[in-house]
Amino acid sequence: MKIQPSYDVVVLGSGIAGLSFANYFLSAQQQKSFDKRLSLLVVSKGDANQTNTSWAQGGIAAPIDDNDSVPLHVQDTLNAGVYENDEYITHKIIAQAPFAIQDLISWGATFDKNEEGEFDLGLEGGHSHPRILHHRDATGANIQFALNNQFSKLGGEVKSNFVAIDIQKKDKGFSILFFDRIQQTVHSVFCSQLIMATGGVGQLFEHTTNTVHSNGDGIFLAEQLHAQIRDLSMIQFHPTGLYSEDGRDFLITEALRGAGAVLLNHNHQPFMNNYDERADLAPRDIVARAIWNEMKVAGKNFVWLDATGIDEQQLNNHFSTIISNCIERIGVDPRTNFIPVMPVQHYSCGGIITNEFGESTVPGLFALGECASTGLHGANRLASNSLLEGICMAKFACERITQQGEFQHHPSISETIALPIVYDVDISVVKSILSDAAGVIRKHAEMTEALEKLEDIKAASTTAQFSLAAFENTVSLNLSILLLKDALSKKKSVGVHYIEA
Repeated sequence: MKIQPSYDVVVLGSGIAGLSFANYFLSAQQQKSFDKRLSLLVVSKGDANQTNTSWAQGGIAAPIDDNDSVPLHVQDTLNAGVYENDEYITHKIIAQAPFAIQDLISWGATFDKNEEGEFDLGLEGGHSHPRILHHRDATGANIQFALNNQFSKLGGEVKSNFVAIDIQKKDKGFSILFFDRIQQTVHSVFCSQLIMATGGVGQLFEHTTNTVHSNGDGIFLAEQLHAQIRDLSMIQFHPTGLYSEDGRDFLITEALRGAGAVLLNHNHQPFMNNYDERADLAPRDIVARAIWNEMKVAGKNFVWLDATGIDEQQLNNHFSTIISNCIERIGVDPRTNFIPVMPVQHYSCGGIITNEFGESTVPGLFALGECASTGLHGANRLASNSLLEGICMAKFACERITQQGEFQHHPSISETIALPIVYDVDISVVKSILSDAAGVIRKHAEMTEALEKLEDIKAASTTAQFSLAAFENTVSLNLSILLLKDALSKKKSVGVHYIEA
């Protein structure tokens, strides 16, 4: 794929937020005469198919059942977010949900149906009604496939293994420096409008459900552009990551508990009723803290998840990915044995502050998906609202950009950007410090000590020859410091930020 020196719009990221925007955008361009169409470049840090979207198991939430409604879904979202949400944004996104589902279906996504031919809606923690559309336990992979196919039909192509390493704001747009990880070459590209859809910060932590590319570089680059960042420390830990002694993290979807799986302590007794009346289907922050406490009491690194009471045919039909991964990774068959689980880093509720159209505080810079902070999630994301946010905000951003008309083109830009300064950083040490201090349960004293350690590491770090690894490690160190500073600025427990004296 030949890269041009200038585009009207550049999208960083090929998950549901980035590709949904691209699909809406290209569809809108096809309604224009050829000479009025805007140009688009979509890039992915790695394989365009290996995104957090493609790894999503549970599904996408939408109030499409006759017994459900937009107000009920909004209320559940506000409850989970401890009313730290932006109510206007929350309502706007959820009201768009049924239309977003129809768009996904029109692009080729398929969702499971029951014997009556109706959607087989699942139930997850924090939801008062079944409203999770799913494709077995591989919903994200199905959606990713549909997004890719639609983008290809519209004439689009993702430039894979193309990493943004520096961005400079110019009068009419942005100059972006890309590193081609395959060719080991550097390219300078100009764009009028820039869409950040780069995902979250999972790789800052030792254990995460995120892909290897989710180190928060989009948030870091936006912050370098002086975009306002909010709630970077509001990290959701998924209660049920598969525990394995070799540390290979794998998500056990919440939908398994929605189907009837039960959390057990090491005496094989259910314990969630001791913590919340919603038991195993309480919001994720509550369940994660309950598991953490049970692990501490037992002196163990995990608790048990019992799915043996679920009908075997249902397990085979809807949770085949979980079954195969449990058998392959730890030799446990969930149909006959308990699954060892522990909380793992899962989702970033904060990020680049945006308005209702995905616009950041920097003119021309948009943020969509997990790297953005729209106000939907508040202090704790409601399960399966993330895929919904990605596609809905993509549509709103596309409408905003296409309404602006033509941009100033720069077809012969020759300016280059110098390689960013990078440092020699032992990332394993950084991850260990942050994970210990900013986990499920936090203490101000421990976070203060961790911040001092990381700032000492930064001060003592020597500059290194540029490499992609050195760049990502430098990003991770700086974001870890920002995350701890944000956490220390919050003096009270709220949602996923739980302070223990």
